[in-house]
Amino acid sequence: MAPAQPGRRVLALCRSRVDTGWTHHQTAPRSAIPQTIMPVIQTRLAARAFLLGLALAVAGTASAAAIYGSLKRGEQPLAGAEVKLVCPGGGSVSGNANAQGNYNLSVTGAGRCAFSVGDKTTWVVLSADPARYDFEVPADAAPLSRR
Repeated sequence: MAPAQPGRRVLALCRSRVDTGWTHHQTAPRSAIPQTIMPVIQTRLAARAFLLGLALAVAGTASAAAIYGSLKRGEQPLAGAEVKLVCPGGGSVSGNANAQGNYNLSVTGAGRCAFSVGDKTTWVVLSADPARYDFEVPADAAPLSRR
């Protein structure tokens, strides 16, 4: 009678555990999960993916919106004019027009924003794409008008 080989018995024991998928360091194979629980797991994964996508979409809306253009009074550029932009969500910025009457502002937020030149205010609509607004700034009490 040949002596027993202890390695064969251990190998056979390990192989039987691996075949069933239930070793101490492995998770259960998909076939071992009850089919009644699978729809719940799939629904939760889909819900997490949806929430992640929604969070990324909301984060994308908080990007900077830009407005640029020119300010004129008659045919003359309004050099050095103070411009201010206030958007929903608390985003606001101010600056001055350059020597040619051109301005360029970027603000966090988008939507309907208040745009002011000195003491005159009008509404502008901003999105993720830069928006061009050219204004006529009257000397009297008349409001700002787009050119």
